[in-house]
Amino acid sequence: MLTMYSYIEMIRKQNPEIRLDIGQPDFPVDVRIIDAAVQALREGKTRYTSGYGIPELRRALAEKHDVDESQVFVTAGGKLPIYATIETCNRAAVIHPGWPAYEEILKIKSKPYSILHTTFEDSFIPSFETLDKNVDLLLTNYPNNPTGTILPRESMKELVDICNDNHITLLADEIYSFLTFDTFTSFQELECENFIYIGSFSKSASMTGFRLGYAISSPERIETLQNIQAHVVTCPVEFAQWAALKALEIEDDLQKQAHVMYAERKRIAEKTLSSVGIEFVPCQGAFYLFPRIPLETQTFCNRLLDKGVSVVPGTFFGDYSYHYRISLVSDRLEEAIHRMQDVLTESESVSSRS
Repeated sequence: MLTMYSYIEMIRKQNPEIRLDIGQPDFPVDVRIIDAAVQALREGKTRYTSGYGIPELRRALAEKHDVDESQVFVTAGGKLPIYATIETCNRAAVIHPGWPAYEEILKIKSKPYSILHTTFEDSFIPSFETLDKNVDLLLTNYPNNPTGTILPRESMKELVDICNDNHITLLADEIYSFLTFDTFTSFQELECENFIYIGSFSKSASMTGFRLGYAISSPERIETLQNIQAHVVTCPVEFAQWAALKALEIEDDLQKQAHVMYAERKRIAEKTLSSVGIEFVPCQGAFYLFPRIPLETQTFCNRLLDKGVSVVPGTFFGDYSYHYRISLVSDRLEEAIHRMQDVLTESESVSSRS
């Protein structure tokens, strides 16, 4: 079965001129973070650490999120605690469109799950009336990948109440919370009884290759999740953790720089999409757009790839055969979108002749 990861690997081999498929920031890691990593290497910080992470980083994360240190553990990438959480659940629910890894992990672990579908007409904001109340885990991701939407506070409160009433664990994957263009509320601000927060340094500090994330939950659940990590990867890389500590120290600088760059790219992309008549829901956070087109997505993406531009078909994120994801990770967005228009124009011309 073709997964998004195998699709992106295919794109990597083709090496298109403009890559808008991968969710990887295109700006370099800040030199201060690199220097911290190099210094840690020179100081011999290349050994096992506690499976919970180095104390200095745990304390800094606890202070940032205003929780006790016992509620934090550092992970080998933000995906690992998600995998560990799914490992411990009985039945889950996911919201579409959503990051494909959630469902792929659920399938790998043979965990039953239900889907809450959202639509373009509703700006991809879910209604929780049809949420399966028999699940014990709900996976959420806001700001959302692939749509860039933010869940309104009143919807979040409704969801937390449902989870509390039905003893559902709410996993909040908020790795894009550093980049918002509209008002954003973290699930941490609400009183969810069974709650897991997922954070990462990959997107906020462009540290994708450092493979470092973290989770926040109750001390008891942290112990359970950490035990799974200990048996899978032992512990996160030591020198990467010292680099992450530096990233936290300069976090304000990093966020300001990211916001300026992505806000301009969002402006350019949305203006150009509008000018060529491609429908989209405006990006409220993260660095994605999920346009809707009158052409089947796989056909569109393949033809666009022939023109040197890569995007991801919407079908990897759910039942979205006429959508595709744009990652705002290039300074050639206007040029890329005009090539998208060319594909659509050529397809209309072929259809009119047939």
